[in-house]
Amino acid sequence: MDPEQAKWIRFNELLVDYDIYGGPREVALLRRGAPQILVEAVNAGLIAEASADSSIDKIRETNASVVSQPPDRDYNVEVFHELLKAALTHVSWALARFVKDDSRTPILGVRLADVCLRRLRSSMARAGFLYSIGGLFEGNAICRQILEQQAWAFCISPIANWDSAAKVLPTKSVTKLKRVIPNLGEIYGRLSSLSHLNTEVQILLVTESDTGPKIFDSFAEESLIQVVNLLYLADVFAVVFEFTQRDWLPKLACWDRKGGQLTLNQNRPIPIVRPEMMEVLNELSKTVRERRRPAPWPSRN
Repeated sequence: MDPEQAKWIRFNELLVDYDIYGGPREVALLRRGAPQILVEAVNAGLIAEASADSSIDKIRETNASVVSQPPDRDYNVEVFHELLKAALTHVSWALARFVKDDSRTPILGVRLADVCLRRLRSSMARAGFLYSIGGLFEGNAICRQILEQQAWAFCISPIANWDSAAKVLPTKSVTKLKRVIPNLGEIYGRLSSLSHLNTEVQILLVTESDTGPKIFDSFAEESLIQVVNLLYLADVFAVVFEFTQRDWLPKLACWDRKGGQLTLNQNRPIPIVRPEMMEVLNELSKTVRERRRPAPWPSRN
């Protein structure tokens, strides 16, 4: 495997598959579900480093309860990570169905669409990271860009020359794709409205205080809910990838081919999500709506 490719794979895995163990000066990363003996050794090492005591065995004896303690977990965050992983897994499923055939050369548009779509998996992982640290409008901005690029790939795939390809704009391509995928226009509009510091977003980010406006840098719960955007984008990804690379797939799953025409398969595979996970997300969404500040800044009176 190419070292550069391996680096990005490690980055993507880091966002969803690892726990962080931290001491006063050092941190360590362990894959979730690591053996307990490894967890204890890492915790003991962090404590030993912070206390300038090099005897890890002594630390394990005198701090047994601390050493054996797993990292603090927030169930809402755990649900977020599971849903993010479901979205990325669905994208990987779509990519894995591609069959390389060196005996045929795809036209320019098909190659451009392929490169664009393959790069978007990393973009989705980064949007998930921003959501996980409370980056509400930043994560939405990237999700909006991902949707635009998916639409661009959809529109450019039939084009055979550079001059025509250069005229295809991502922001203008959404109109064509939303004729194919239900609700895409609605999702794109919502992402657009929440990816700028406009009045709608400032109601969430700013509130009044005794000393004047208080600006919140992050909103954890509102951001966690946005993982549904990535689930939706994963479905769109599979639909667009299959459409643009259909001649290199052994079988269609997202589209039906009838009489030489392609129609969207309404029963296509979608990201696999346990029902109880969505129930948790729905409850969190309800809680967030109930907690919205009744007196936003500035006052509307």
